[in-house]
Amino acid sequence: MNGLFEQQISNNMKREETYVISKSADLLKKLGFDWYCDSAYCTAFTHNGEEIDEDEEFELKAEGRGKEIKRVKYGSIFNHWYSNKENYPGCAARPTLAFARKWIRETLNVDVVVAPCVHDFGNGNELAYFYNCSRITENGLDEFYKNVYFHTYEEAEQAGVLFCLQTIIKDKKND
Repeated sequence: MNGLFEQQISNNMKREETYVISKSADLLKKLGFDWYCDSAYCTAFTHNGEEIDEDEEFELKAEGRGKEIKRVKYGSIFNHWYSNKENYPGCAARPTLAFARKWIRETLNVDVVVAPCVHDFGNGNELAYFYNCSRITENGLDEFYKNVYFHTYEEAEQAGVLFCLQTIIKDKKND
């Protein structure tokens, strides 16, 4: 192998993974996502910009200062694998988009597909992306999507996963 090829492989392996947004992580948890991830979204409580523990939270509320407490959601990389099965209050496993799409496909039987297209965002035709969610039902193929175009693949993928999860939860409520 030549050095250029090895360098290209090395650069490709260093690409940053994109995680689902916290809203998608919460919806995945509601739908039973229980695969282990190396990170999670957690909720912390802060007072005057400093994180506080449960005792400090209780004391502030007892003093009638509960409105001063802020709830902050953040992504955290764990030094161990985390699953929603562990059920930490205020935490939801934070999979990558690819991992979430795999779970949605294998568990919920819905495929979130992102595809390129040409769209005019106001400056003439340019490369754009859209998403489509598909599932097999008793009546055949059921596709659901929003007629929205995105500048990047990642934006379309993030929106597609969120829309898919919201639609599935809405469908479950209507059943």
